Amino acid sequence: VTHQKMECLSDLEMRKELADSKNSLEGFLGRETWDFSHPYAFPEQDYSYTIRYLSQVKAAGYKTGMTTIIGSVKAGNEPLKMQRLPINDFDDHSLLAAKLNSSYDWLHRFQLLLKTLYQKMRIKLFPNHLKKGWVFRPIPFSAKNS
Repeated sequence: VTHQKMECLSDLEMRKELADSKNSLEGFLGRETWDFSHPYAFPEQDYSYTIRYLSQVKAAGYKTGMTTIIGSVKAGNEPLKMQRLPINDFDDHSLLAAKLNSSYDWLHRFQLLLKTLYQKMRIKLFPNHLKKGWVFRPIPFSAKNS
């Protein structure tokens, strides 16, 4: 299991990663597992990937899937594309209560907007660098570079 960015994998590579992950977990736990957690940010703005992901995860035998999409799970949501809430040590009781009663879900719209803008900017600025697994990393400035 290599914990790769799923959207950068071919169908065959994704199928292998999902099967290997499931087999590894089941071997370690000694029982069947049905839950998948999507590694890295879930690219929900990429509709074709979402369709491919749902198909592959279902074919691998998973029943539920957790993403990095901000929000609470509601009846009728796709069980293989569940949202989650970021909860941390800095949340006081009122913020935690707001998150648990879905008052935090509005952030999902902002998250989706940022993902969409980032994708469009990346395509426009770096059209030749959208190869498998490419990530923009600025070169750090040092006195040696000047």
